[in-house]
This record gives sequence, C-alpha cells and structure tokens, in this order.
Amino acid sequence: MGTTDESKSKVQVVALLESAYQTSIQGFASVIGYDDGQSYHTKPEELVEATSALDDRECQGLETEVKKQIQQLDAEIAKMQADRDGLAHILNEINNEREMERQRQAALEAARIAEQKRRAEAEAEAERAKRRRIEKERKETERSDRGKYIDFNLHESDYVQQNFGKTVTSMAMGGTATVMLYEDGDWMYTAGLPKLLHNKLKGRAKHHPSPVYVAVGSQDRYYIKFSNGKSEWVGCDDLTEELNSSSSSKVKSVAFGEEWDSYFVVYTDGGYAYQSVPSELVKLIKKRIKADLSCVSLGPDGEYYVGAEDGRAWWGGMHADNLSIAGKVKDRIKFMDFGDDDSFFFGYSLFRCACEYLLQSRVSFPATMIGTSSTAQWLGRLSAVPVWQRGSTSAGKMVARSAWNKERQFKS
Repeated sequence: MGTTDESKSKVQVVALLESAYQTSIQGFASVIGYDDGQSYHTKPEELVEATSALDDRECQGLETEVKKQIQQLDAEIAKMQADRDGLAHILNEINNEREMERQRQAALEAARIAEQKRRAEAEAEAERAKRRRIEKERKETERSDRGKYIDFNLHESDYVQQNFGKTVTSMAMGGTATVMLYEDGDWMYTAGLPKLLHNKLKGRAKHHPSPVYVAVGSQDRYYIKFSNGKSEWVGCDDLTEELNSSSSSKVKSVAFGEEWDSYFVVYTDGGYAYQSVPSELVKLIKKRIKADLSCVSLGPDGEYYVGAEDGRAWWGGMHADNLSIAGKVKDRIKFMDFGDDDSFFFGYSLFRCACEYLLQSRVSFPATMIGTSSTAQWLGRLSAVPVWQRGSTSAGKMVARSAWNKERQFKS
C-alpha cells in the first residue's frame, strides 16, 4: 500500500469517529441541549438526568444504536489494524532492504580497503625489490670497478689466493705483507704487517667501526680508514700535514713510495697531492692536467700505478716479468699494488664492457650482439666459471686461469 492509501485510511477513520460522535450527540439532542449558534451540544449533567428519565424502550433503542456504532468502530479498527499490519510489513521489508544495502556497501568498502592495502603492500614490496636490485647492481658495479679477479707474484700467494673473493673491498701490499678487507667488515692479513696496524686489526672488537680502506708501505707506514669516517696513519710529517688539512671522508687513496717522505694522496673529487714520487709518474700527471684520478699506488723500487675515473690506467717502473703478466689483461686492470722483492698483484675484470653484466645476469642474447656464434658459445661456457671465493682451493685459480687462457686464444 502506498502513502496515499495510508493517508486515505487515516482520514476515513477520523471521519468515522467524528460521524459517530455527531450521531450520538444528535441522538440525545431531543432530550436536552443548547445551541451556540454553530452546532447543537448536549450538556453532560443534563444528559445524565435526561438519560435516567428515559423509559426502557427508549433505552433499548439507544443501546442498540450504541452497539451498532461500536460494531462499526470495531470493524473500522480491525480494518485499520490490518492496514497497519500491512504497512508494518512493508516497513520491515524496507528496513531489511536498507540493512542488506548497508551490508553490501560495508562489504564493498571492506573489499576496497583490502584491495588498497594489497596494492600498497605490492607497491611496497616492488619498491623493496627495486631497492634490493639497485643495491645488488651497485655492489656488482663496485666489485667490477675494483676487480673481481686477481693475478699476482707475491709472498704467501696460496694463502692470499684462498682468501681472495669478490667481496674484498680493499687490498694492499707493503714489504712482504698483504692485507684484505671485506664487505662484511672482516679482514685478513699475512705475516710482516706493520706492528701498529697489526695491533689495530687484531685487537679490534666486532662492534667497533669496521675498516673500509687500507694502504701499506715500507718502513712500517700505513693508512687505514674506518666506517665512522675516522682514519689513522703512520708517515712523514708532510703527509700528516696534508691529511690533516682535509676531512678523511674526502680521502680516496693513499700510497707510500720508496723513501720515507714519498707519498701520493688522491681525493674523492679527483684532486691529488704528492711528494718525492718517480719522475715518470710526475711527467704523466703533468701531461694529463686532469683532476680525474681514482687511485694511485707506489712501490718500494720506483713502481707506480695510476687509475682514472674513466677506467683508463697507466703503470711503470716494474720488473719486465711483472710487466708481461700485467700486459695480458692491460685494458681491464682495475687496481695494482707493490711489495718487496718485485712482488705485486693486480685486480681485473674479465671484460671491458657490459658483457660481464650479461654473463652475471645470464641474459640470453643473439650472437650478432657480440660477433659470431662461436663467440657466443664461448661466452656461454665462460659464464659457468665460478668467481674465486674465500676458502677456495688452488683449483679455483686453475679454473680462473683456464678461462683467462681461453680468452687470450679467442682474442688472438
């Protein structure tokens, strides 16, 4: 039933009640009443007196009329009750529909929030994966830049070979000693390390700032920098004055030469300072006239190595045999250092360009990208060659040298 029907029912009931009232009044009007000019009214006290004066016949007639009107009212009431029940049912249906709609909207909102949360979590995970990928690529770039492979002619070579790996962040020689620092803050060194440096490393607790860079020279000279930015060294007064003139965070490399007062410092902005270095090195530096150096190494017998930010490198003052060894991978050498008795080592990468990234990522690429199908097959075999890890045996060096020899054969 609509709203209009409901209103009509209410009007009919009100009209019926008014009609019953008027009928009752008019029924008693003949007994006694008064006229106010608009309608006829029976005074209550007079109505009682008049009613008591009626005879039985008149009372029966009045009783019959009252019962009749009561029956009519009961019928109207029953009809109104039925109408009310119907309207109540409709109202209940409306409320049920409203509740179902509320629940549906609540479910939609919950689903929207859940989807929003899922997307946020997915985006957060994607961002974390991106950061992990970027960090991995950054580490791989750093490892490649410093050289993930080494060759050497040095004291305790087997021990050095067993402990070298791609996680070595800094490696240095001085006298007969070799020292290596690792990404996890650990370190390794051989006999002959300067006493003060040996004590600094051996007695260092794990919770102390870890060493991040080290350089060693003859005559017990050394320079070491820690993760908190602090550094310590032993060297000539001029070197101390130079290092004290700038923050240690700006120092990129330090080298100690043949004499006590011989040194070369390279800064993070490519600038440098040096004293009493080989004349050939001075000529090279003055000829280039560029502040783009990445590192410089000096040896005890006039050896030197210079690396630039663009990947180019120069070296000299070395024994002919060592020059021959370095010449095999000359365009891929990343770092070099020198010790006593013509000992030296150098770090290098297998490739000069993005080929190494393709191999490390094991990306499928057509032979046309690198030349011939035989080249692609050879690179595929080379990708299976493991990088030397700490704790590896001499077989690791044999495998690496085997890969090196294959490369030389291919280039020839």
